[in-house]
Amino acid sequence: MSWRIHFTTDDLARTRIAAAPQPLVELNVAVRMLQDSRHHPVRFGAWRRTALSRLPAQARLVFDLIPVQEWGLDLLTPPGAGDPRALLEQVRSTPARRLRLELAQLAALREHRRPLPRWTERINHDPRLLQQVADLLEQVCRHAIEPYARTLHASTMADRSVRARHIAKGGMDRMLSGLIPGRVRWEPPVLVVTKPGGADVDIDLGGRGLLLVPSLFGSDYPILALDAEPQPLMTYPVHDTNPDQPLPAPVSIGPTPTTPHALASLLGRTRATVLTVIGEHPGCTTAELGALAGIAPASASEHASILRKAGLVTTIRHHKAALHSLTQAGVVLLDSPNAVPAG
Repeated sequence: MSWRIHFTTDDLARTRIAAAPQPLVELNVAVRMLQDSRHHPVRFGAWRRTALSRLPAQARLVFDLIPVQEWGLDLLTPPGAGDPRALLEQVRSTPARRLRLELAQLAALREHRRPLPRWTERINHDPRLLQQVADLLEQVCRHAIEPYARTLHASTMADRSVRARHIAKGGMDRMLSGLIPGRVRWEPPVLVVTKPGGADVDIDLGGRGLLLVPSLFGSDYPILALDAEPQPLMTYPVHDTNPDQPLPAPVSIGPTPTTPHALASLLGRTRATVLTVIGEHPGCTTAELGALAGIAPASASEHASILRKAGLVTTIRHHKAALHSLTQAGVVLLDSPNAVPAG
């Protein structure tokens, strides 16, 4: 099947890229990826094995309601920004009437493909089951997403710089065309998104545009939420220059035994300036970094390399250019008073 998303001039004007993943939407994507060992086995294999080893056997209840390529129970992972635990509290307080309605709709959608398991019928009569599912979702968030907060932040910042360059060089046509190669085609004024099975669906955005939400765990198949406010949203996987490399192991943002030595390399006016420039111009190229910092490109590359080894900067390749952005640790350092000495 395909989603055929029709854009008007107003839709194109209002389409934008989200500044960060939405917590429970990313949780939805992660739950699906945890179950899908066939796709991206190298990139997400170690992450998948580690997370699954820490989840209880009851996690299958979540997998039943949010399967890999089937319709899922959307009320479990509503769109929106904020703390994931606060958002899950809203899930726990879902009115019984809405729960019954959405379960009935989901059962009808999946009747001829992968029917809902019998245990879901008890949710309508046993409120404790919904609480249990929400608790399990919180555990997935704790073990599968939270340890990778630094990677999530750095990947999102780097992705935004790539998409911004697409728009700068080729407008929205270029950005939409490169959103998910092989799965998304831009046939102006229609964005065609390939999905497994089913019939084609035509979607009218109604002049609200589309919020494009980056996802670290985004699979080849995006999630579309037409009822999201203030506008519909669609996830897409962040730009990845190392798709054949395992997801970096989680690293604590807090101090580690090697932190003092790593930060010692930052002492000095030039490197402090380089770090500040990258913070103020995320996604800058090495040439731009050198010009903004008032140093030669070779020197800018050397300083960026040291900052990257210290875990303060992330660099991705885009065509022949290297694009530099801060990691979460870099943001924390710059935001700390007197953290970066002037000389």
